[in-house]
Amino acid sequence: MNELLSTFFVLLAIGVVVAGTGGCDSSTSRSTSNSDSTTTLTTVWEKPYESAGEVRLPPSTIGDSLVLFGAEARLQAFDVDDGALVWESPSVSPSILEIKGYDLLAGDSIVYAAHVRNVHAWNLRDGSHRWVFERPSDTGLYDLGYYALSPDHVFLFGNGGQILRVERASGDRAHTWHYSEPVFGARYQDGFLYLGQAWVPEGAEGQARGGLTKVDASSGDTLWTFTTRRGGFYDMRPIVEEGRVYAGTREGKGGFFAVDAETGEEIWRNEQAYTFAADHGGGSVYVNTSAEVMGVSKETGRTLWKTDMPGGSGFGGVVYHDGYVYHPRGGALVVLDAEDGTTVHQEPSPSGYFWTIHAGAGRIFAQSSGHLVAYEPYRP
Repeated sequence: MNELLSTFFVLLAIGVVVAGTGGCDSSTSRSTSNSDSTTTLTTVWEKPYESAGEVRLPPSTIGDSLVLFGAEARLQAFDVDDGALVWESPSVSPSILEIKGYDLLAGDSIVYAAHVRNVHAWNLRDGSHRWVFERPSDTGLYDLGYYALSPDHVFLFGNGGQILRVERASGDRAHTWHYSEPVFGARYQDGFLYLGQAWVPEGAEGQARGGLTKVDASSGDTLWTFTTRRGGFYDMRPIVEEGRVYAGTREGKGGFFAVDAETGEEIWRNEQAYTFAADHGGGSVYVNTSAEVMGVSKETGRTLWKTDMPGGSGFGGVVYHDGYVYHPRGGALVVLDAEDGTTVHQEPSPSGYFWTIHAGAGRIFAQSSGHLVAYEPYRP
């Protein structure tokens, strides 16, 4: 038995993983067995609700005062501090009940929400309706709400590669541009659109490709396209920071990439990371690979740590806040130390499974299949 244990620890100590641009990388893979089960996260407030369909839209904080939530086929705004209902929008037609998308976009006292077939604009002050943009029949707009927001326009994306530019003030369609590839995630920043494009089969097995594209938001001109054969970029807005674009792929071989925002040239890649969700902070990117959560160096792409996750849906988001990473996983909200990936806590769900997560206004907002809960951040 002692020999077996010695062998186990020797093997564990010499485990090597390959990451970055082909170099070797030492990292640690951990389980969740070392989590703190003796404490709980402090609940500030919670709200039970009845969902309208599958809710993948996380709550969103607007400044330091409001939490927006869209699980009941209408937007609701709650006070950050006590959870009191500030306003709720009128309900919409039963045929477009579900609010889709992967986040809510807000600006100039208006919040924009993608329903199944339309995009609605609501006043942040009182929840009153501003306008609705009906999905045109001549475009293949997705029902899942891939959209981006500039100071003057809302950009909507179609499954044929179209980009629709809609006036923010009125909801009127301003322009349509046509591209070759579908878009499954987008970010507007400083006059440009950064688009995550789908996994597109091309020729024999292993030749499928995905891409990132930078587009001038005024002219629609393509400035560069970064293409990879390691899968498509899905369901996350590319992270754009300090001259780099960070995004990851799935539906293929998988990988996470850093690309030069000016030229589109690859800076590094990490081929270990299937990307179902990602966030960044403290010099690292944190990636949900479905089976685990990874910490990746933003500077080099090196895998810093990997932590196995318990059973449950692998599609949940990850958020970084003040030295910790939060990830909804089945019946628990998992809290990881951002520095080394140690699982420091697992918070049980108040009902069903945890679905989505958001950090803002000094709180952690987690949504289960029956509750929206505002927690104080984890403190050891």
